[in-house]
Amino acid sequence: TLGSDKNEYDFIVEDKIDTDVEVGADVIFNGTEFLSPMFCGYELHKNLYVAHVVDELPKPLMETLDAFTPLLSKMQYRGAFSTEEKMVSAKEHYFIDACMRLPNPLSALYPVFISNWAEVVYNTGLGINTTINIKHKYVGAFGLSSIAARDSYVKVNIKKGYEDKVRYQMVTGRGDKNY
Repeated sequence: TLGSDKNEYDFIVEDKIDTDVEVGADVIFNGTEFLSPMFCGYELHKNLYVAHVVDELPKPLMETLDAFTPLLSKMQYRGAFSTEEKMVSAKEHYFIDACMRLPNPLSALYPVFISNWAEVVYNTGLGINTTINIKHKYVGAFGLSSIAARDSYVKVNIKKGYEDKVRYQMVTGRGDKNY
């Protein structure tokens, strides 16, 4: 038991970071290094995500990944790694958090714009360095939702010819219609 300390917690309170710019790196680590290219992303309200596809991240984000590399290597970690940081300037940045997951909603589109996605996943699991084949310079995604879907099915109309560009998280179909 913790006795009289059981209901006491220490908190560190920092001054407000005076910026609304939140950026992050969305990358794959193969046990020894981060694969290339990488995503330098901007997220708005935990939904809209736009990323620049780069071989080398901006210096502040690279500094954060370099700091994590020894730990991830020691753990023999292989998989997705995402960071978020508050950017004040090119020299002043504040690391917020890291997650061992693919970015959402963007990763739903990985099989669409990463032509060797299956190979990347398989080889990363084996610790094999694999170049990510992506022909786009920028990628983006956003989640589309409707309050009306809480109570009834909402039909989603996709323009002919674009069906293979849309990915769903929660969907049902009837005939050729999606809800």
